[in-house]
Amino acid sequence: MREYSGSYRSRAKKVRPVRRGEVVLTSEPFVHIINYEYASRYCDNCLTTFKEALLRPCSVCRVTWYCSRECRDLSWHLHRWECPYLKRRFSSPPQDFVRLMARIIFKLRLLVNRFSLMDKTFLNIGSALYLAASIFDHACKPNCYISFVGKKVQIRALVDMPVFDYSKCRISYVDPVSSVTKRREDLHEKWFFWCDCGTCQDQERAKFENSVKCENWDCQAPVYVPETRRDKRGPLQQGGSTTAGKQSSGQQQENKGQQKEEEEQMATTSKEEQREGQQIEEADDAKDSLGRQQEEEEEEEAARPVCSLCESPVSEGTVRRYQEAVAFTKEKLKAMTEENPTMTYCLEMLEKQDNIFSPMNVWRVRTLDFAFNAAMFNGCWSLTLKYGEENLNGMRYYYGADHPTYSLFLFKFGKAKIYFKEFREGLRLLEEAEPLLKIGVGPNHPIINELHLISLMANEDIEICLERRIAASKKREMELKKKHEMADFRAEIERKLSMLLSPVA
Repeated sequence: MREYSGSYRSRAKKVRPVRRGEVVLTSEPFVHIINYEYASRYCDNCLTTFKEALLRPCSVCRVTWYCSRECRDLSWHLHRWECPYLKRRFSSPPQDFVRLMARIIFKLRLLVNRFSLMDKTFLNIGSALYLAASIFDHACKPNCYISFVGKKVQIRALVDMPVFDYSKCRISYVDPVSSVTKRREDLHEKWFFWCDCGTCQDQERAKFENSVKCENWDCQAPVYVPETRRDKRGPLQQGGSTTAGKQSSGQQQENKGQQKEEEEQMATTSKEEQREGQQIEEADDAKDSLGRQQEEEEEEEAARPVCSLCESPVSEGTVRRYQEAVAFTKEKLKAMTEENPTMTYCLEMLEKQDNIFSPMNVWRVRTLDFAFNAAMFNGCWSLTLKYGEENLNGMRYYYGADHPTYSLFLFKFGKAKIYFKEFREGLRLLEEAEPLLKIGVGPNHPIINELHLISLMANEDIEICLERRIAASKKREMELKKKHEMADFRAEIERKLSMLLSPVA
């Protein structure tokens, strides 16, 4: 019998280092669907686009499309169950999430591991369920990044891991460009846990997330303001008149007894005494009311936001306008998707936020990112440059300078710069974005090829070509100078050695 040098458990614990940018997991989807609006643009099996191959619809339902007979046959084992129902409801197709649920032949709890399926341009075109990728937990500051090759998911490390362990790998379930309150609420609503990571506990970051400009024009520093107005009423006062109706029967009987005793006492009291007592009670009530009002005003004054630099307070009107603008922004953002931002909504939100929100306010940064993408999608390159310039610091702060999503923003921004013939700045942005993108999506991703093509186009500019030729010429001169210096140095060494080794005359 063959002998083993160690147990399976000891061999399974063998660890290996993982370098930054290395793929830690690749997985095919358990099930996937393409959103109905993109169904005719992508092969339902391999995600080949209509630009790459001629797509044909399913001959029965005409909802799913395929690039070849082979792809149609490979997807038939799932599609054959939904095909007759899609045909029946072609005039009113079912929701995409309903289609995904119909394709899942597993437990319902796996729905929390659903991934957004993206194409090579990072456009969200559908949904997919990956059983292997479901092992990754969440972190608002992740150490791994998700990308797609067709329908296959790839997860790469964003940091060096000397001792690799799947349990230490983290991906982000939500967009970090959101307030800590909104992030935690979304995570609890969709994934059933409250995040308590270091990013969520960062008080300085929370102050930036909800901040207004200091009203002192010589300062303009960000000042923290809460997202929503604090309710001034206590917990027992919030019910209003309904609290009396919620009293228990014992309390009601006790109140009736007290009321009867008061009526008997009032019957034996003279009208003058009643009038005097009523006046005293009214005076006491007015005094108490005035005292409470003063206390509330003092509390509001103490809680009013104050700039930490110049100590200028933020006016109540500014606080009110800010909270109204935040509520308006949240409602508009709900009505949009990152894949199809509405330019009109973006302009409305920016108008509401102007002269109130600080540049580092998370809702301002998120709105500008939507406006940046909407302007690019619609070919408004001047607005793309404007919003990109204004949002550069905010995107770097909330994503981090090493995050692939930030590098994707730099790529788009550099592309806009080159379109406006600002070649030097555009090339600088592309050069900054390229190494970070390679770490996140790999060196062979289509977006890297597009980046190289744009760089080549920019390098064709006459001034850029001359600058590069001059730089290359200077580099060659330096190399030749170093070679001559090295040759002279060697000759001198050889001369001295020969003098030391030669016999004395």
